[in-house]
Amino acid sequence: MCLIVIFLGLKKGKRDIVLADKVVLVLTLLTIVIWLFVKRPLLAIILASLADLLAFVPTVRKSWNKPFSETLSLYQLNTLRFGLGAIALEQFSFITAIWPVMWAVCNGLFALMLISRRKTLTAGA
Repeated sequence: MCLIVIFLGLKKGKRDIVLADKVVLVLTLLTIVIWLFVKRPLLAIILASLADLLAFVPTVRKSWNKPFSETLSLYQLNTLRFGLGAIALEQFSFITAIWPVMWAVCNGLFALMLISRRKTLTAGA
């Protein structure tokens, strides 16, 4: 699914790629390469989570400038989904919880940013 989204984005999306996006792409790919060779579970999940989070940075940048370009309910539901996922863990440890907790927090903060930016832009219009 991610590859389909990338393909459609390259084919039909607007190309508003800045230097920061390129830096994040390189850092994400570097993190993924390091993650592939790490043999320690804790470091592996931290690197995988970091790569995932870095890949989200361009979405945050774009949405700061164009907060109506993202579907707010998706991020609100993702906050709930990842939060419930973290609560439902059979074995709760840093290794098992880091990814769902990280995404629950990030999606929640992102949703709040969208709400705030939308209010700011509509109040100023």
